[in-house]
Amino acid sequence: MQRVFLDLRFSGIAWALIFGAGFLILSLIAGSFLAGAPWYLFSSLLRAVFGVGILVAANRLYGRTAKEILSFCKSKTAILSGISFLAYLLYYIITVCAGCERIVGVPENLLFAGIVLQQITTGFYEELNYRFLILEGYFYGAETARNRRLYAMISSFVFGLAHVATGWNATAFFLSGTIGFAFAVIYLKSRNLVVPMLLHFVYDIVANVTPYIEWNHSALFTSMNSGIEIALGMMGIISFVILMKDEDRPAAGRTGFQG
Repeated sequence: MQRVFLDLRFSGIAWALIFGAGFLILSLIAGSFLAGAPWYLFSSLLRAVFGVGILVAANRLYGRTAKEILSFCKSKTAILSGISFLAYLLYYIITVCAGCERIVGVPENLLFAGIVLQQITTGFYEELNYRFLILEGYFYGAETARNRRLYAMISSFVFGLAHVATGWNATAFFLSGTIGFAFAVIYLKSRNLVVPMLLHFVYDIVANVTPYIEWNHSALFTSMNSGIEIALGMMGIISFVILMKDEDRPAAGRTGFQG
């Protein structure tokens, strides 16, 4: 086990599991006595604190600063690598807009805390934990198609499990895992974490508004909504193709702990 924590190829995965477990435990404890706006505010703070904690750990593990990790490096590559998710996101937004009769029942105190603030901090924490920590080790080993596939699948699987940790739901696992895979492709191809964070935020904003929508069940909405899972599957397939289109590079030979 000690070797795992000392090997930069795998240590991030171990730390991601630790951070994820700690976040889940604290969330469950707080959720047992907090509700409404206080819960969303606490949850947002918790996400921010864990995100900062990961940045501190990243500096210790990899010698990388927050400025380096949260930079807009290779933004064009990141956007092109995420083209399949952008297409899915557009399809999803059009579907929601097509079916939205009106938005009802959103308390003003939840509009900011639950719909905006929590989703900003969710993108911040989850991308740092489930993309950066899990995937960063790829860049310290042989950058081969096989390794890209392995790291992306691990990120996708763990991210999917994190969204069903309190109760199994196959649809939620498939949805989260596939989206997580698309975000993993962006990071593995560009090492840009800001673009996935922003895309994550936009998607979560839309997704968290839907419980307050009064649907019109128009023909357009019904047709598009019936194809949402197909669109999700196509996104996953295209992301996989994008992931595998790259030349293999030998290991850089950096596997030691950064003191």
